[in-house]
Amino acid sequence: MARDIVDAVRRQPGVEAVSISTGMPFGSTMTPRLLFSTTDKPITSSPNQESADLLAVTPEFFRAVGISIVQGRGLDDRDDASAPAAVVLNELLALKIFGTTKVIGRQILAQVDTRLGNLGELQTRTATVVGVAENTDTSNFPGAGQRGVMAYMPLAQAYSPWMTVVARAKDPSTAVSALRAGIREAAPDLGVESIASGHTTLAGPVVFLRAAGLIAVSLGALTLLLAMVGLYGVQSQIVAHRTREIGVRISLGATAAQVRTMVLKDGYTPVLQGLAIGLFIGIAGRAIVRATMTMPVEVIDPWMLLLVPVPLLLAAFCACYLPARRASRVDPNVTLRHL
Repeated sequence: MARDIVDAVRRQPGVEAVSISTGMPFGSTMTPRLLFSTTDKPITSSPNQESADLLAVTPEFFRAVGISIVQGRGLDDRDDASAPAAVVLNELLALKIFGTTKVIGRQILAQVDTRLGNLGELQTRTATVVGVAENTDTSNFPGAGQRGVMAYMPLAQAYSPWMTVVARAKDPSTAVSALRAGIREAAPDLGVESIASGHTTLAGPVVFLRAAGLIAVSLGALTLLLAMVGLYGVQSQIVAHRTREIGVRISLGATAAQVRTMVLKDGYTPVLQGLAIGLFIGIAGRAIVRATMTMPVEVIDPWMLLLVPVPLLLAAFCACYLPARRASRVDPNVTLRHL
């Protein structure tokens, strides 16, 4: 059936390459991890046994996904069920096993569950390295930069009934329709979980994070607006209560610029104090996150220290400027008349 699906999808207009695999380099795979060792060391059941993420694929997988082969060849039609076991390692795995990427023709001991899940009997065999692929992002979140050890074996030699069909088309917008038409033609009764473009698939894991980020930014903007309104109200009230004082200052020779500076200074003092406390709490929080998470998190982020205060200071200026401007225009003759 796998070959029928590949042939049917390949016949669709605009399709350049199509392959079936047990997953994708990013996210989870449907086959278990590959246990491996050099031929002079047996594979053990120890929890410390070396392993790598495994993808069982059909020919054209590397072209369809866009992974370059840096040494040797990819997997092709000669790697069928009757052929000697073949494996393609990524550069990280080649370096981990042999200490070099010049590994074409060398052999490893590979232990793969060729049946569904972890219920099948583990079979150990000798696999020949036929190619080395470039490293890829193996995280669930594109752009995270996570590079993991990956191994690729022919689907015919590490079969799994859970499959992912991937196709590359000249026009990306036609790839989804080509996949749908090809699968319907080759296996109309086959259960398909989802069909989506590569962009949609890659964006899937971060949709929730983007939505959460948008909500957080919106709430932050609303909070900043409320803070501006509150600070404006407080400063206006303070200026109203200090009208006589300001009139006396102006009558004694204070200039409008000096009055504006005084009001702005009084308004900025609590803002700067709160900003300093907030940055301290932010740095302390990042230190706690760094101590509890495995992902690298910088305790002091220069961009945070530079960019976070800017909108707060601008908001404070906008909230304080109008009361300061109003205070600088106080008529001392009017205010002193009511003393």
